[in-house]
Amino acid sequence: VSQVCIWLEAVGIRRRRGQSLHDLKTVCVSALALVYFAAGFHKLNTGFLFQPMSSCAREFLLRSILRVGLHVSYLDLVPKSAMMVLSWCIVALEIGTSILLFLGVRLPHHNSR
Repeated sequence: VSQVCIWLEAVGIRRRRGQSLHDLKTVCVSALALVYFAAGFHKLNTGFLFQPMSSCAREFLLRSILRVGLHVSYLDLVPKSAMMVLSWCIVALEIGTSILLFLGVRLPHHNSR
């Protein structure tokens, strides 16, 4: 934590009493939001969204089916359109999460006593 606080001072974030942990939280949440946005943005391609049987969404669903103890043949029952909807939902969830995290970082912090 002290290394991060030194880095925060180096990039110009002033350190006040009790403020360094809040600054650390801001940096970490912003980094997490950036990772979620990048993950969602990089899935915006024809291979992931329009060819779901060859994307990692299919692998995710397959592992979920196996985890609950069902046979692999259950994956064949899932229509291609449902796989496309799952792919779009994954992208929306990742980009939406990043937006909410970015908005949460920039909201004013209120102390309630």
